Amino acid sequence: MLGRDNSHEISAIFHTNARRLFGLLLEMLCQKADISQHELGRRSEAYLDELIVNGHIKHTNKTGCIMQPAICRAVKGKYPLTYTQVFIWLRLLKQVCHISKDLETDMWRLALFGMPDEVEEAFRKYEHMLKERDTEELPAVRRTVKLRQESTQ
Repeated sequence: MLGRDNSHEISAIFHTNARRLFGLLLEMLCQKADISQHELGRRSEAYLDELIVNGHIKHTNKTGCIMQPAICRAVKGKYPLTYTQVFIWLRLLKQVCHISKDLETDMWRLALFGMPDEVEEAFRKYEHMLKERDTEELPAVRRTVKLRQESTQ
């Protein structure tokens, strides 16, 4: 799978696209669970506190923010994820909606917690969703740019 002939594409997967796809899937799971980013952040903070109090994990800078702003950046794919963030968000979402083992595994891989070939395989499985989203967002972006250009003239 990982070859020299597609190194530019592989680089894009590991630098931005896998995280963007993780974010898209996270957003879809929040919608499926009927839970807002704000509510997921609130529950995440409470769960993290519980894990710390019970001695399951230590809170460090490597834990990462788990509140709504971090979830928003994760959904946009603009945020390198920590293991703790992925663990908590998926754990809480699994409590309110079904997440298949395959989807959960692929999300871990898309968060870049997998071997390179596993990350690429997970990306290939869902990349059509990213292309569809980009296609849907492109007209809106063009309208926004056009409106900005018109307002400056």
